[in-house]
Parts: sequence; C-alpha cells; structure tokens
Amino acid sequence: MTQEYLGIVEVVVTTKGGNNRYARATVANIGVVTFSLQPPVWQEDMPSPERGTYVVMSNIYRKKGGWRAERCRLLRPGDAIATEVKE
Repeated sequence: MTQEYLGIVEVVVTTKGGNNRYARATVANIGVVTFSLQPPVWQEDMPSPERGTYVVMSNIYRKKGGWRAERCRLLRPGDAIATEVKE
C-alpha cells in the first residue's frame, strides 16, 4: 500500500497560456508539495481545489525544484491519513 499524505492547498497556479495548471500544498514534516491539476495526477472531476482545501497526496518524490506528488485527490470522510497537517 502506498503511503498517503495530508496537505492543505496554499496556491493554484495557471502558467502563461493556460496550458499547464498546478497547485502547491503544505504537508507536515515534508513542507511544500507541488502537484499537477491534469489527469492522472489530479483525480477529481472539479478543475482545481480552492486555497485552504485538504487534499490527500501519494507517490511523493523529490526533484531539484522541490517535492512532487504523482497522485492527488480531495480528503474524504473516513480517510485514514498517516501524516497530520501543519497548521
């Protein structure tokens, strides 16, 4: 089973031209994690989460520019998350 991490969305970014969208969320004990708002990374029907939204990320890895998540979805009732949010 892949470990999941709980984060709070801090910012949603649309790049120049609007072709690429991503968001950054803060995760306790890790810091800022960036994730794409394109499928298959963003697993929701809504185009993007709002600032302050709790999200669940998995398959997190480090790149030169910082931490990235390969999967992200909204926090749902009943989710059991190993990492708490840094508030």
